[in-house]
Amino acid sequence: MKVLSFGEILLSLAAPGSAKLFQKDRLDSIVCGGEANAAVSLANYGVNSGFLTVGPDNHVGKLFEAFYRRRL
Repeated sequence: MKVLSFGEILLSLAAPGSAKLFQKDRLDSIVCGGEANAAVSLANYGVNSGFLTVGPDNHVGKLFEAFYRRRL
């Protein structure tokens, strides 16, 4: 079986630990997205899966691409 997911990738920003947003000098970034996470989960179960989206042509887009290339 081959599965191709379509959707968006999200960049979630969160305060580190139990701090409130902007109480610290830095934020943790978390790459996520429901459709992309489903493709990664299927790949972890051995299903030939991929993910198709359009991202920005900058360092954030490259971060997304590298993150999911390592997982799919």
